[in-house]
Amino acid sequence: MSDLTYSNYFSKLVEQLPEFREYYEEHLKDYDELLNYLLMDDFRRYVQERCLQLQEINNDDVIIKILKILEEGMKSPDKKLQELISIGFLESLYLDCTYEKYPYQTIYLRLKSLMEPELLSELKGWEDFYIERQ
Repeated sequence: MSDLTYSNYFSKLVEQLPEFREYYEEHLKDYDELLNYLLMDDFRRYVQERCLQLQEINNDDVIIKILKILEEGMKSPDKKLQELISIGFLESLYLDCTYEKYPYQTIYLRLKSLMEPELLSELKGWEDFYIERQ
């Protein structure tokens, strides 16, 4: 996926990840427009639910594809898109593992172990941010 922007991220994501199309279309039907932060939260829950259903996420092509799509978004020059992924996905993923603990802590650690450098660096920023406030 090239030329990713805040405006086209989800339409490009659905092209690459048809498994998420149903959620995308339901979101548009419910809200009559694309609300990126709400849909990113739905996407995060979709990823977590998929991980819950799997014994081993390391070998799941969809999870690997999802992390690559998120990584590509973080590499985009579009700061709004980077912020969407950072706040809408990574921060929420971190907070879920902090407040919900099991099984989200296990999912968090598994996903983190598969993340590429941009995602991992941004996630580390959220970890540090919240640890400093404890």
